[in-house]
Amino acid sequence: MEIMIWGALLLAGLIVFAFLTGTRQTDESLKLEEQQARDGMDADLYRELKELLSRKKKIEAIRRLREKTGVGLYAAKQVIDGL
Repeated sequence: MEIMIWGALLLAGLIVFAFLTGTRQTDESLKLEEQQARDGMDADLYRELKELLSRKKKIEAIRRLREKTGVGLYAAKQVIDGL
């Protein structure tokens, strides 16, 4: 029984360690990704995103931008917030 408790504590510690040391994007890489999204946005996509935003469909606009440009969720949200 004591071995199970120690095993559970060790596993919990490893999970916390993995979470805290996980890879995170730097500010610079996020800015590059946001620029990639802006560069990948042609006039048609821009109009489509503005239309979605005017209809209060922000999540759909973020999804559409990600589909078209291949950027991550955070970068797409930042770009959409800036429109």
